[in-house]
Amino acid sequence: MKRSTAAKICLVLALILVCSAVLTGCRESKVLEQKIYTENKDPDKDNQTKMKNNDQNNNDQDQQIASKKETDDADKERNQQDTKAVKGDQDNSSSTAKSQYSSSASANGTAKNSGNGSQTGTDTKSQGVNSTTGVTPGTDGRQQVINDSGKTIQISDTHNRIAAADPAVAAVVEMLGGTGKLRASSERFSQSNASSLFYDASQVQTLWDGNGSSGISDANFSQLLTAVASDSQGKGAVLYRAGELSDAQIYALQAANIDTYPINLTPDTSNASETYKEQIKAIGQMLGGDAEKKADQYISWYDNVLSIAKSKAGTPVYSLFVQGWDAGAGWTVAGQSGTGLAIAPSQKHVRLLNEYLSAGGVVNADTKVAGELGQARYWYVNPLIGTGVAQVTLNGTLAEILKEDAMNKLTSVIDSSDSSTTTSYLGESGYPAVIAAGSYVAQQLNREKSSGMLWKNWGQTSNGNATGYGFPYGSSIVSTTIHGDYDIYTLPSGVGGSWALGTPEGVLTAMWACGKFAGTVSDSDIASQLKDLYTNIFGISVSDSQISSIMAGN
Repeated sequence: MKRSTAAKICLVLALILVCSAVLTGCRESKVLEQKIYTENKDPDKDNQTKMKNNDQNNNDQDQQIASKKETDDADKERNQQDTKAVKGDQDNSSSTAKSQYSSSASANGTAKNSGNGSQTGTDTKSQGVNSTTGVTPGTDGRQQVINDSGKTIQISDTHNRIAAADPAVAAVVEMLGGTGKLRASSERFSQSNASSLFYDASQVQTLWDGNGSSGISDANFSQLLTAVASDSQGKGAVLYRAGELSDAQIYALQAANIDTYPINLTPDTSNASETYKEQIKAIGQMLGGDAEKKADQYISWYDNVLSIAKSKAGTPVYSLFVQGWDAGAGWTVAGQSGTGLAIAPSQKHVRLLNEYLSAGGVVNADTKVAGELGQARYWYVNPLIGTGVAQVTLNGTLAEILKEDAMNKLTSVIDSSDSSTTTSYLGESGYPAVIAAGSYVAQQLNREKSSGMLWKNWGQTSNGNATGYGFPYGSSIVSTTIHGDYDIYTLPSGVGGSWALGTPEGVLTAMWACGKFAGTVSDSDIASQLKDLYTNIFGISVSDSQISSIMAGN
C-alpha cells in the first residue's frame, strides 16, 4: 500500500514537471513581446482607435472610422488643392510653412484631418446628412459639419477661445461672438478693414502668414496651442480650411482638448448660398449663447439683401471677375514684350460669388467656358488672339497658361441659351465691364487698358486684305476680343477682405451688381445696408469715411 501511494506521488510530481516544461516552452520570447507591443502601438488605419469627445481617458473604439482608402483618397484630394500665391490677389498667401508636425510625426501614426467636436465618424449617406450644403442639424438640433473625408462632426460644445486663419471666418467669429472670442488669425485678417473697425483686433494674434492657406510654422503653432487652450472657463477651438493645419497639428490640438472644425465659407456646392448660411449657423452654435441668435439675425438680413437684389436686377449681362495680378509673369507678341498678367479663378472656387452676381443680373464669364478650362484654381487671362508670326506667348508660375482659344473665351462668350448663338465680346452692351477683386488689381487693369497692349481697346483696323478688331502687324492683324470701350469695376472689400471670399458683407455683391450694371441700386442704398449690418449685428459703429473705404475696395 505504501509502495502504491509512493508510486502515485511520483507520478503526480512527474506530470507537474512535464506541464511546467510545456508551459515554459509556449511562453513568448521577449523579442516577440516587443514586436507585438510595437505593432499595436501604431495600428493600421483600418483599425484605428480614436478618442471620442476629446476625452483622453475614453478608449472606446470608433467602429465607423474612415477606412484607409477613404483616408488616402481624402489626403490625395487635399494635397491636390492649389495654394499658390497670387500677387495682388485678395486670397494670396506666402510660401508654405515647414512644420515638424508632419503626417509622420503624429503620435498615433496617422492623425486624420477631420475635426473632433463630438465625432460620429458616420458616412453622410447613412445619416441623411445634406452633402450638398456640408452642414446639417443633428438629431438633437445641434449642427453637424462634414469633414474632408465625408464624415459628420457634431458640434457638442460652446467655445470662448477661437482661432481662424481664414479672414472671412475670423470676421464671422467677431460678428457673432463679439469682443474677446477670436484669439488668433492670419496676416490677411490683420491687414483688412477689421483692424480699424474692431477695437479688440489688436488683441488677435497673427499666427498665419498671408491668408493662412500655406500652413503655420512650428513656433507659431506652439503659440496657437496657448492662445486657444481650454480651461475651467471654457473650451478652445480652431476653425480651419484645407492646408491651414497639417494632420499631425490637428491631432496635437485634439490631444490638448482643443476642438477642430472644418469650415469653408467659399463652398464648392451647387447651392453655395444655402451652404454658406448653414456654416454661419454652425459657427453660431460653436460660440453659443447670443451668438446663435445673432446668426439667425444675420441670415434674415442676408435673405433680405438677396431678395432686394433679385427685384432690382436688369437684363442679364456678362462680366469677368479678375481676382489677381501676377506682376512677374511675362508676355510676348508682335515683337513686343512686357510683364504683368491678369488672373481669374476657376468657377469651382467662386460659386458663391457667381450666385451673388447672378442675383444681381450678371453672369461671370467663367461659367460659360468652365468645361474647356479644366480644374485649375487660377487661369491667366489674355484678350489678344495671335496668328502666324504674331503668336502670343505667356510665361508665369502663379496660374495655368491656357490654350489661346480657351483663354480668349473668357473675354468673348458664346451664349448657348440664345437660339441664334450670338457672341458677346468685352466692350459690347452684353459684356460691358470686368470686375477687379480689389483696388490693386483695378489699378493694374486700368494701366494696361490705357497704355498697355493686352487690355487695350484697339478698335477696328485694316491692314492690306485684313480687317477687324486689333492692331496691324506685318501683313496681318493681331486680333483682340475687346470690341469696344469697357469699364473696370472694383469689388468692395470689408471686414475679412474681398467680398468675393465669403466675408459677411459679401452678399451685398448682388445689390452692388444691380447698381453697377443696371443702375437700379445706389451707393447710398448699399451704405445703408452696411451700416445696418455693422450696427445691429456686429455691434460696432462705422463712419462715412470707413464706408467709403470699404466701397472703394481698399
